[in-house]
Amino acid sequence: MKPLNIKKTETLKNMTKLATTPRLYTEVEMASHPGLRFKETWTIVSKDGLYVHSYLQNNKIAEYSSDEKKADVFTTYEDALTRLRTLDMISRTKHTLRRFMIENTNP
Repeated sequence: MKPLNIKKTETLKNMTKLATTPRLYTEVEMASHPGLRFKETWTIVSKDGLYVHSYLQNNKIAEYSSDEKKADVFTTYEDALTRLRTLDMISRTKHTLRRFMIENTNP
């Protein structure tokens, strides 16, 4: 038997994924949606009420945004606290952690 030469005629297209940003719910908003399941997340907030959305990138200590959709979201308290302590050691502005809930999409 001769080996078959199979040529692929289609070229693969690069698929881009859209990054979905989860909606952050407060305790009050969570109580108004009893049918949803939630999991706990944490964000870092400056003393001015701005959310940290970029951290130690592009030769900048941190970038801030007033939009909570752009905020870095941490799934564990320990990860958020480690990042917060590092950020407070580097910069003079003090930061705090704020607890939010996101929808739990895993069954």
